[in-house]
Amino acid sequence: VVRIGPQRQPARGAKVSLGNSGSSAKADDNGKFEFPAVKKQTHQVTARLAPYLPETRTVEVTQDTADVEIVLAKEGLRLRGRILGDDGKPLAEAHVAVVEPEPFRNEFQWRVRQELFQGLGQWPWEQGNYWYAQADAQGNFEITGLAPGSYHVCGLSPGLPIAHQPVRFWVVKGV
Repeated sequence: VVRIGPQRQPARGAKVSLGNSGSSAKADDNGKFEFPAVKKQTHQVTARLAPYLPETRTVEVTQDTADVEIVLAKEGLRLRGRILGDDGKPLAEAHVAVVEPEPFRNEFQWRVRQELFQGLGQWPWEQGNYWYAQADAQGNFEITGLAPGSYHVCGLSPGLPIAHQPVRFWVVKGV
């Protein structure tokens, strides 16, 4: 089960992923989630729900079921911005993703993901660690729940190539 804050309220809608398996689940109204047919071994289970930082727990599956409680307690950083086209005009309703650098290790992986987006007309959000927002009519967006670190910010709009820019977040104490 996934919970949020000191009152440990259910984290409805949290995305829960099972290690590097590519499997993910969405927490229900009670914060509960399930992965069918999980191998009996040790797994890393990660929960994400904006504006909180992701939390990971190690779970040893020794029977047909295993229980784990993940509490999302710390709020992450916010990224606010505006997405513009080459002409300098806002891209209304465009998609913006903040992506951990891992999926972009090399140019080949980048091209494969770009082809997927252009073929589907949308980014395959469930693949990898992404934070996502859709821009408003003026191209403004806000993404929350980010930890300090390095990311790629990707702008996505059907019919246009994917634009991306590396960014780095850090925390300054006392500000």
